[in-house]
Amino acid sequence: MANTQLPAFIGRFYEREGLLEDNTWAIIGGQIPQGAPVLPSLTKNVDWAMRLTEGGPCASIIQKVEEKPLLSSAGHKLLFRYSLYLKGVVPLQAYVSAKPQVLTAAKPFTMSEASFGDEFVHLCTQPCPSDYFQSIADNDDLNVKALQAIRAVLRAFQVQFGDEIKQAGEEKKRAIYSVDVQFDAKKERTQ
Repeated sequence: MANTQLPAFIGRFYEREGLLEDNTWAIIGGQIPQGAPVLPSLTKNVDWAMRLTEGGPCASIIQKVEEKPLLSSAGHKLLFRYSLYLKGVVPLQAYVSAKPQVLTAAKPFTMSEASFGDEFVHLCTQPCPSDYFQSIADNDDLNVKALQAIRAVLRAFQVQFGDEIKQAGEEKKRAIYSVDVQFDAKKERTQ
């Protein structure tokens, strides 16, 4: 995490604490192995979160944990993985798969602090059957919301880094990414 973003995170943490909202955050510090699933450290302690972000040579990721995620009928956390083909950044050209791969956690979901270190509760690694997404009520609506969220992230990236990418002559750099999308239980928010 860039040093300029750490004060914003701390401010948001204390703002949520003052509003008595859930304040559980996922932190990944240090170097992240390419392609490897990494279990983030879950915490409600801002001091520990700050120490974790300073612990590694690379940027860290801090993300608000969805305390009430969309669950399978068995009570397991669900994650929707979309494939993204980025053709160009300036102008923005990207293609997203029409149907996501659905992954689930091995154990039923809980937000108890005892479960924070249990990768089988919080890390979605088990693929669901290929037709699982179609069996979810309102799957078309979920798809639209996921695509809107992905589009918003790409546009924000383009706004923040577009000029820098263009100056480097990298505006037509192509790449393929996996984008993981998680919904809240009411299917209203994406993360």
